[in-house]
Amino acid sequence: MGRAKFYALPIRSLHRSTPEAISITFDLPQQLQPAFRFKAGQHLCVEAVVDGDVLQRYYSLTNSPALAEPFAITVKQMPNGRVSRHLNQALKVGDTLRVAPPSGNFTPLIQPDNRCSYYLFAAGSGITPLLSILKTVLSVEPESRVYLLYGNRDENHIILHQELNDWQRRHPDRLLLLHCLSQPRFRRSWPAHRRKTRKVRGRVGRIDDGTLNWFLDRYPPTTPHCCYLICGPTGMMDSCYAHLRRHGIAERDIQREYFSLEHAIEPAPDSSLGQSAIVDLELDGRDYKVRLDAGETILQALQRLNVDAPFSCQAGICGTCRAELLAGQVQMVQHPALNDQQVEDGEILMCQSRPLSDQIRIRVRKH
Repeated sequence: MGRAKFYALPIRSLHRSTPEAISITFDLPQQLQPAFRFKAGQHLCVEAVVDGDVLQRYYSLTNSPALAEPFAITVKQMPNGRVSRHLNQALKVGDTLRVAPPSGNFTPLIQPDNRCSYYLFAAGSGITPLLSILKTVLSVEPESRVYLLYGNRDENHIILHQELNDWQRRHPDRLLLLHCLSQPRFRRSWPAHRRKTRKVRGRVGRIDDGTLNWFLDRYPPTTPHCCYLICGPTGMMDSCYAHLRRHGIAERDIQREYFSLEHAIEPAPDSSLGQSAIVDLELDGRDYKVRLDAGETILQALQRLNVDAPFSCQAGICGTCRAELLAGQVQMVQHPALNDQQVEDGEILMCQSRPLSDQIRIRVRKH
């Protein structure tokens, strides 16, 4: 276990999706395919050396586990984003990137006998995990429908636009694709050869309360069950989530994916926080008894004692250090990788958890 293992994957192709986003596909050697099995909605951790610094970032897979597609991510260049700038500007076909196997918890249960209405809300590069989910649902669940509301600045900045259009043409009766453009333009300067394909269907504005009311009222579910999935900038996700809850949508039916590190917090040991505790840990069929010093997170204590527990980002984003709280109480600094229902059900992130009781019992399962 321990820190996620990285593998050097060759770059098969590079494709400019928008002026600020590049799609990267990888060659995955046959011997690595078992380690890289994944669910729709999961992400890869990419490690890059930028100006001598080793940096890690998380990018959602856009390919579907139900289809014979190459592993692919799409990276939007962010202001002051060292890794995203490097990936957009410095790569060439044949280079290798160090990549850890897929992880993440933004994974609705997709199975052939489902009859579900999937409502997807995306903005910017938040489309990436939702594209994987969309393709998988349409390929695996013949009785399900997908409604996608996708926000961007203008027509030229719609990430993965052509692939979305292709899927809508294949499934016109089961996929509704609506765009929400805050600054639509009709004179296009990029790229000239795609101008005829840049027509969009949707609304002018942002994904706000008015747009959400219109969307949900105009396109009511036609199946017994519904699933609501949100990915995009933090403000958009939080407001969309709050609107859905006000609309009467149950917490268990909503999932959010914090796809960037803007929410990342790696707690530093602080003796003024939490308390000392004894942790009984079940890990890989073995039992451990670990003493936590006041202010330590569970993961920090395990690392101090060289217990080989799973972890990666140490910032609450990836979900690699997820565990089940069986007894006692903890306080998490944050939990972007878990939704509120999972926390209520007793799941914790060891990298974010400090004890609130003197006895803790947890179980770590293989994910």
